[in-house]
Amino acid sequence: MATNGYEGGLKMIEELTTNAEQIQDEVLREILSRNAGTEYLRGFLHGQTDKQLFKKNVPIVTYEDLKPYIDRI
Repeated sequence: MATNGYEGGLKMIEELTTNAEQIQDEVLREILSRNAGTEYLRGFLHGQTDKQLFKKNVPIVTYEDLKPYIDRI
């Protein structure tokens, strides 16, 4: 027999995974709004926060690609 904590945990997992795409879009929108003005993203997004522009213009990179920016911080 399941306990209330177990059922509550399952309900929370269901709620989070049911809306995963929406939640990920919201998180990306928040990240872009906070960071669109950074030197790195300005080079790709020119201050914009559009998800499609992000997907089109910002390349997938490695840690080594970002290391010079991190070292400056």
